[in-house]
Amino acid sequence: MLNYDYDWPQLIKSGNLGKLTVKELGKYTEHHKITCKYLSKDGKLECVRRHYYAGRQDENHPLDSSASEEECSTDESGSDVGEDTVLNEIGSE
Repeated sequence: MLNYDYDWPQLIKSGNLGKLTVKELGKYTEHHKITCKYLSKDGKLECVRRHYYAGRQDENHPLDSSASEEECSTDESGSDVGEDTVLNEIGSE
């Protein structure tokens, strides 16, 4: 299914976004390049809501502060922000 197979505005405004699976939420976050790979489902839900309402200043929206903007940021560079850096490999000699 493509990202637009869902009525995202309706799902968000009606409060039915939580009925989607994590995989389905991933379609929205991947399409919009929102980095939230390692968040819980609730964190991902909040990231989708924040992204949706970010460009809609005129709409009344209750946003939860549980997922900070740093946890769910857009990644324009294409790199994986949540990627770990290996500092030292043990026993690799």
